[in-house]
Amino acid sequence: MTDDKAYVFFYCPASAEDINAALPSIREQAETPSDLELQLIEGMENVNGSQELKDIAAQAKELGMRCAFSAYIPGKTVSKAADELNTLLNYAYTTPLFSNGGKNSGTVFLVENGKVTFANDIF
Repeated sequence: MTDDKAYVFFYCPASAEDINAALPSIREQAETPSDLELQLIEGMENVNGSQELKDIAAQAKELGMRCAFSAYIPGKTVSKAADELNTLLNYAYTTPLFSNGGKNSGTVFLVENGKVTFANDIF
């Protein structure tokens, strides 16, 4: 495992248990690579990494985001992992996990060589 990962911060009203239970189906629909290493983080205070990443997580919490995924694909770029997170979250938004009627959005960041950079927003 490496410290170079992609992260997406998002709001989901479902519990971590419900999200994890739905992940195999979402991954199948999104056709994510089998070697995509994905970790669900519930609670922005549970994001580990540099102080800069923790500060971004704290800002995400202030915006109402309560979950994050970190992703890594062995032998692939962090940008490729970010692309997979984009696809995964877009498929997740079509599931009952997000049937709260609220605005579905997320923000993707890359952590590469200790540097945190904004990648994109998901709407």
